[in-house]
Amino acid sequence: MYFNCTLDNPSRERCSVPYSCCLRTTDKVINTMCGHGMQDLEYLAAEEYIYTNGCIDKLVNWIHSNLFLLGGVALGLAIPQLVGILLSQILINQIKDQIELQKYNSQHRADPWY
Repeated sequence: MYFNCTLDNPSRERCSVPYSCCLRTTDKVINTMCGHGMQDLEYLAAEEYIYTNGCIDKLVNWIHSNLFLLGGVALGLAIPQLVGILLSQILINQIKDQIELQKYNSQHRADPWY
């Protein structure tokens, strides 16, 4: 509502963009109204003052350009986890086998007084 660009909008921020869209400058005084009237400008003219691409678009482009890197990191994290699961499952089976062996040995002793 605040940044709506219709003529019946009474806000001073009409046709503006949020301050977070503004390009950072090296000025000592921060201009929080740097996005004032940017929706009235053409795309290329507004590009000098504000970010014209959204954060989601930049993130999607970054993910697409670094897909193999992200896949390698995911595999690098997943493989040790899977190896740990496999080794723990082997350990559980060995413990169960030892318990069964002890039960069998206690039931089948040659010396009943032992």
